[in-house]
Amino acid sequence: MGQKPGGWSETKDATEDIQEICDQVKNRVEERTDKMYQEFKAVLYREQLVAGENFLIKVKVGKEDYLHLSVFRALPCDGGRIVLKGVQQHKRWEDPLIPFDCVTMGQKPGGWSETKDATEDIQEICDQVKVGKEDYLHLRVFVPALRDVKIELVGVQEHKSAHDPLVPF
Repeated sequence: MGQKPGGWSETKDATEDIQEICDQVKNRVEERTDKMYQEFKAVLYREQLVAGENFLIKVKVGKEDYLHLSVFRALPCDGGRIVLKGVQQHKRWEDPLIPFDCVTMGQKPGGWSETKDATEDIQEICDQVKVGKEDYLHLRVFVPALRDVKIELVGVQEHKSAHDPLVPF
């Protein structure tokens, strides 16, 4: 049976692709946890299809020690970059893979927040985008749950007016 759009898949055995994602974020994980991992093997994962892919990955890092990683992979048309969104330490084999990065922000995992005023971080991204005096853009940004990670620009819609509503893209 197919996966519900925006919903999380069932837990599956890790694939080579999932291990490659883990290999790409390992240095960031080590920075965040302030640990070096000799063993770093993806064993299970769940995925969520959004404007890209979210992954929850169980990684074996010791005899009975596991990490849970939250990772976003942008669509190829958006550069395909991989972003570590969160890390949970001291997990066991029995611990289920449950979304944890958005829940801490009071948002439904995979859901959109209401429209709100731009923050200084969002303004910094906007300052890097050059447009004409009467031109408007809609920007899609990734705001990580952990504040030590920079906000990233992940999508742009051009030729907007001041009256166009903000809708997910």
